[in-house]
Amino acid sequence: MELPALVSTNISLENTNQVLLIPDQANIKEWYSQQLKINPETPFPFWAKIWEAAIAMGIFIERDAEMFAKKYVLELAAGLGLPSITVAKYAESVVCSDYAPIAMEVVKASINYLAIENITCECINWNEPFTTNADIVLMSDVNYDATQFDSLYTLFSRLLAQGCTIFLSTPQRLLAKPFIELIAHWCIQQEEIIVFYNNANTPVTIFILEGKRERGKEGKRERGKEGKRERGKEGKRERGKEGKRETQLNNPQI
Repeated sequence: MELPALVSTNISLENTNQVLLIPDQANIKEWYSQQLKINPETPFPFWAKIWEAAIAMGIFIERDAEMFAKKYVLELAAGLGLPSITVAKYAESVVCSDYAPIAMEVVKASINYLAIENITCECINWNEPFTTNADIVLMSDVNYDATQFDSLYTLFSRLLAQGCTIFLSTPQRLLAKPFIELIAHWCIQQEEIIVFYNNANTPVTIFILEGKRERGKEGKRERGKEGKRERGKEGKRERGKEGKRETQLNNPQI
């Protein structure tokens, strides 16, 4: 498939800019019309624009670069690969992936243009089995289709069980709320980022997800009756109001 015309673009990530190549938006509709004549089943090129969730992910990466230092990173549903290109400055290596081969060809053009050496591109459809050795998985604006929530949840479960940490960037849509509620038990941190793009402000939330670590039998602490510590009244610790520790459970919001 012939690539659309590409232009060099600066994307503002708050205190820095990230350069990458993107399809010329003025010509993308004509390019898509031509592709439909060749293949009527050509999917709509959602990958061909920069989405606010990808910008928010890039901003988060720049703010918290130490989280990604020397890590092996996989981006799924990467589109034009803005988060992959941003995190490559800090990570040990990055796999940028999307289901659309042409999207990966555009990312490869950006990689060559920017002379980046630690990114590889792969075609991965997250609905199908794949393997990864990544420490971190990046996903931006993937939870927009309710019919995909079950398979997306299964994917998250599998990745977290492998020990991956997932960074999910999602606009605050009502449609996304059921999925966020499903994954809330994995959420260890969240942050709202306001993205100013195309003359509009869009609130986006970054969720960091980790699986619960289960201890094997060898890690369990078993106490026999002889090991129990019984405290008499004199041993009880009473806490006044000033000594109480109150824990607030912050449920993820969208």
